[in-house]
Amino acid sequence: MRYDSRSAARPVGDDFGRDIKTNTRDASVRPNLFKYATSELSQDAFICWLLEAADSKYESVCPELCALGRAFLSLIFAGHTDAPAPARIETVEIQRQKARIDILCWVNRDIVIVIEDKVGTEQSRGQLRRYKDHAETGLKQPISRRLHTYIQTGDQSNYSPVLLDGYSILRRSDLLELFESELGKARARPVISLTISRADCGTLRIRYRVTNPHRLRNGVEKQESVSCRD
Repeated sequence: MRYDSRSAARPVGDDFGRDIKTNTRDASVRPNLFKYATSELSQDAFICWLLEAADSKYESVCPELCALGRAFLSLIFAGHTDAPAPARIETVEIQRQKARIDILCWVNRDIVIVIEDKVGTEQSRGQLRRYKDHAETGLKQPISRRLHTYIQTGDQSNYSPVLLDGYSILRRSDLLELFESELGKARARPVISLTISRADCGTLRIRYRVTNPHRLRNGVEKQESVSCRD
């Protein structure tokens, strides 16, 4: 899917609600949080929530959201060839408005990501350089890698100053493509439901159904018996 960066500026909520569609439903007819949460602080909160979801403690609690959070982190790391992603993400910790930086994201406690978040406005003179300097000298804990990311969900005509300050750029279209890709993966995942009953004192009967919730099928049902002890 292509997005025209030259199109007229629209609130971030309109894009997030209208451009992502499912196969069977038009997303524009559903309530949209970003219709009302249009400020940078609201977008900060969404980004923080998504990043935090990548923490390993959410793998079993909300696996789809955790996968989306990790895909988002992978997108950030992909913009920094000199700071590869860790082999595994264990912890994600978030700090907001530390030294006026929108978001500091700590991955595995020793990788720091400086995020400046914009909704149509642009960086002020020296702003990104100050944040980068603080990340290099003002953070007291050991750091193995530093990443600097500039997220713009509005329209901006010139990103040259951002690149000169050493920041990678994520545009609205990058985020929409990420969400659409992960939504497609979620649709394809099968759902396994289990029914466990005791047939007698020494056997458990396990019935399981594998279905794809986005296809009009009854699924495949199988039954097995497993010996057990009381």
